[in-house]
Amino acid sequence: PQAFSHWSYESSSGARMVCDLQGCFDRERGFELTDPCMLSKVGREESGYGRTDRGLHGLVDFFRTHKCTPLCKALGLTDARAREQELVVEEALRKKEEREASRAAAERAAEKEKEKRKQEKADRKARRRAEKLQEKEVEDDI
Repeated sequence: PQAFSHWSYESSSGARMVCDLQGCFDRERGFELTDPCMLSKVGREESGYGRTDRGLHGLVDFFRTHKCTPLCKALGLTDARAREQELVVEEALRKKEEREASRAAAERAAEKEKEKRKQEKADRKARRRAEKLQEKEVEDDI
């Protein structure tokens, strides 16, 4: 079964993997496979595969524990350790990008808040000037 999962990953160019297939064999109907779990690089939020799609982390976990069999070799599949390392690097880069995007969003929000405070201060100053001007006009009228 793990060779099939490994093959499904490679046949999708690394986009997704079928794993955790269960089922039975019936002489009349053949194999009946049920309860597949899909993993994708993008994860459950984007893939639509459901809560079991653990994204890159799930793929890393699979290749971390997968031991290639002669079937994997016969299918010409890339060694599991090499795939694991590729995915670990990709996962680290994605996390770094997410942190940088989050930091940039926080900086934009802080800058926006700073501009808002600056504008509020300028508005208060303008109101005070207008009030003083109005007071002076009242004094001049007296």
